[in-house]
Amino acid sequence: MYSYSNGKRGVSLLLTLFILLLQVQAQIGSVASVYNKDLWRFRNPIQFGFTVTDLDFFDNNRGIAVGSNGGIAFTTDGGANWAYGNFSFMSPAGVLTSTSFQDVHFVSANIAYATGSGGCIAKSTDGGVNWVFVRSPLYNNSKNINTVWFVNENKGYMGGEWNTLDSIPKVYFTNNGGSTWDSLTSPSGGTVTRIGYINNPNIAPQLYTVTGKGKEIQRIMFFDDNTGYITGNSQHSSGGPTIQIPAVNTATCLPTGGQTSALGSQHASLVWKFSNGVLTDYSTTKERLGYSGITSNPPFPCGGSAGLYRTVTAANSSFRAMHILDANTILLIANTNNTAMRIYTGPADSTVNMANGLKERGRYEIVNLTNPPTGFPTIPASNPIFAFPTRQILYVLPMANYLYPLTLRL
Repeated sequence: MYSYSNGKRGVSLLLTLFILLLQVQAQIGSVASVYNKDLWRFRNPIQFGFTVTDLDFFDNNRGIAVGSNGGIAFTTDGGANWAYGNFSFMSPAGVLTSTSFQDVHFVSANIAYATGSGGCIAKSTDGGVNWVFVRSPLYNNSKNINTVWFVNENKGYMGGEWNTLDSIPKVYFTNNGGSTWDSLTSPSGGTVTRIGYINNPNIAPQLYTVTGKGKEIQRIMFFDDNTGYITGNSQHSSGGPTIQIPAVNTATCLPTGGQTSALGSQHASLVWKFSNGVLTDYSTTKERLGYSGITSNPPFPCGGSAGLYRTVTAANSSFRAMHILDANTILLIANTNNTAMRIYTGPADSTVNMANGLKERGRYEIVNLTNPPTGFPTIPASNPIFAFPTRQILYVLPMANYLYPLTLRL
C-alpha cells in the first residue's frame, strides 16, 4: 500500500541528492542548471505567469520571450501558442536560484541566448525548447548581464554592470559560442563636461573628463558584423559615485575647507560605437546636447545649490530602447524619462563642446524632451510613428496571428 509519508520522504531524498549533485558540479568548474517545463505550471496569470521583459523573433513563426523568475517561453506558430518554463542555475554560493532575464537574442533557427541577473547567460541549441547555463566573467561576482547580441552562432557580445575594481563596465565578447570570453577596452577621455560654481571668483569651475566609471551597460545592438552600438545610463542603478567640490561660504564666497556635492553635473549617459573592434565614446554630456548646465536665473550666487552647474534630463537618461537607422545613425529612447534623440556618428558629423569650445565627434539631435532646464522650451516629438485620436487597446485575436487596434472611447 502506498504511504504518503514514505512518498514524501522519497521525494525529499531525491531532491537532496539532486542538490548535492549540483553543488559538486559547481565546485569542479561547471555550473549546473535546470529548465523545467513539467513539474510546475502557472495557474494565474495566464499566459506565462511571469513578467515579460524582452522578446525576439527569428522569423514570422519562431519567437522567444523571457522575463522575471527565470521565465522563458517560446512559440513556433507566431504567438498563437506558447510553451514555457523556469530556468534555474547554481549560484557561486551554491544556491539553486532563478534569474531575472533582461534580454534575449534569437540568432539562428536553432541558437538563442538570454541574459539576466546574477551573471546568468542561458543558451538554447534547439530553438528555445531546452536551455543550458553558459559561464561568463560576471558570474563569480553575481553581476547583472543586461544585454546580449550575437552576430552569428558563435561570435557575440554582452554587457551589464561593472565587474572590475575601476568600476567601469566592459563589453565582453566570445568567438566560440560562450565557451571563453574576453573584453574590449572601454573608451575614456572622449569629452569633458563643466562642474562647479557658475559665478565664484575664488573657485573656478572645473572640466571633468567623462568616462564609463560608475555606469551600467543596458543595450548592445549591431548593424553588421563590424558596426554596433552600446548604450546605458549616466550612473549605476544604485546611485554611482558622488563628485565632490570645495564648499564655500555663501556670504564671503571663500572656501570653508569642507566639501560639497557637484549635484550630478558630470552626468552623461553612456553611448559607445563599436567599429572594427574599437569602441569610441559618444556619451551625452549636457554641453554636447547644447545645454550649459545653468538651471537657475541670474544673478547667480557664488555658493549654494543655486550657484552650481547642474545636470539636465537629457544627459541623465538610461537608454535601453535603441534603433539603428544606418551604420552612422541611431535613435535612442530613455526608459527613465521621455527623452528621445538621434545621434549621428559619420566622419563629417561633429559638435562644438560648450564646455571648452572644441569640436568633437558626433552630432546630437533631441527629438523629444518634456522637462527642459530653465530658459529652454519643451521639445515635442515631431511626426510620431503612431498617432491615435482616441485611446486604444491591442488584442490578439485567437483565430489569427495579427494585432488589431480596437478603439475604446473612455
